[in-house]
Amino acid sequence: MEKRFKTKNWLQWMGVIGCLLFTSCKSSPETQMQAGTYETMKVATTDKALTTTYSATIHGRQDIDIYPQVAGTIQELCVSEGEKVRKGQTLFIIDQVPYKAALNTAVANVKSAAPPA
Repeated sequence: MEKRFKTKNWLQWMGVIGCLLFTSCKSSPETQMQAGTYETMKVATTDKALTTTYSATIHGRQDIDIYPQVAGTIQELCVSEGEKVRKGQTLFIIDQVPYKAALNTAVANVKSAAPPA
């Protein structure tokens, strides 16, 4: 048993020495840097503005459902989420094209139905 232990220990040492010799002798011209060929970079202090965005959900103190008097597509939103609003303030603008067309049609119908003067 003692002889087997010595042989195993000896083989381990030979493996370590072989690896060291193999790696130390393996030097190529690409890996060696010539003196004076280093790239240099000048470091200077500057001001830099860093911006970071985070996703968030805003919960108001009071949630109120708002229902317009007419149906339509919202063309412009005049307030931001979480912004304080006052009574009478314009919150959004609904697309007016269909309503203007309906008004023009109604006005034309009234003019054509009126008896000539």
